[in-house]
Amino acid sequence: MPHRILVTLPLLLGFAAWFFWQAGSNEESTRKSRPPGLLSSRSGEHLDSSTSLSGPGDAESRIAASIRNGDRALAAMESVEAGRYYFAAFLAARRLHSSHPDDPKIQNLLAYAFGKLGDALKQSEGEEDQVVEWHRIALGHLEQLSRSEPGNLQWQLPLSTSYASMGKMALKKGDLDDARYRLEANHSIREKLALDSPGDPLQQVSLADSHLALADISLRAGKQQDASSHFNIARGQIEQAVATGSTSISSDYALVLKTVLSNFEGRLNASQEATTTEGMH
Repeated sequence: MPHRILVTLPLLLGFAAWFFWQAGSNEESTRKSRPPGLLSSRSGEHLDSSTSLSGPGDAESRIAASIRNGDRALAAMESVEAGRYYFAAFLAARRLHSSHPDDPKIQNLLAYAFGKLGDALKQSEGEEDQVVEWHRIALGHLEQLSRSEPGNLQWQLPLSTSYASMGKMALKKGDLDDARYRLEANHSIREKLALDSPGDPLQQVSLADSHLALADISLRAGKQQDASSHFNIARGQIEQAVATGSTSISSDYALVLKTVLSNFEGRLNASQEATTTEGMH
């Protein structure tokens, strides 16, 4: 799968266990954390990551097949079934990565499987306990890898997307504290990536996206000054990115960005006017 899959970003405000504690308990802890029925289904095609594999090539093929099965389930709006396939693929890719930690193709496969599991989580909107649990376990693995290799984009990008998705789900449930925690974690990653790639307009737009997410949650919490600060930063970053004329930002995408800014500015102004009006009474 091309690296571009990981870098492609959702449009703005579309607003997308733990690793083995000890070497001797790796497989046992994962098995204990695995929800019942992971490898059983009517199709019988879920990939069992504990099965012996003849080599990386064979394993990669089976992982890819499991992801394709998950894609079909996701298209049929069966988020739990899709989650089973994606989680099985993730565990197998994680096992393969432990034997070939420096293989970029395997790193990409692991990150991609995690991203697909995030798709199942988004489709279920965090309401399916099994999917939430599988994502939590996979997230723990990826966070461990991220801490051990902080400069590896293969881990940072899917982590960022995951934090943003979980933040949005928490926001829908009205949990502002958890939403802010997740969105700030996403922002920290996006800030670092943008600093590392100052000439990449998409990275700058992604950072602006995280500023807008924080502006949104600040506005919901009644913190207009914080919301205004994040919004102004985001607007400057978007305007600068669009002004570069980069082919990575099409005219249609530029229009979407400007519309998002205009809509949020309207919300911000309305909130400030309401506060002013209340202060006059």
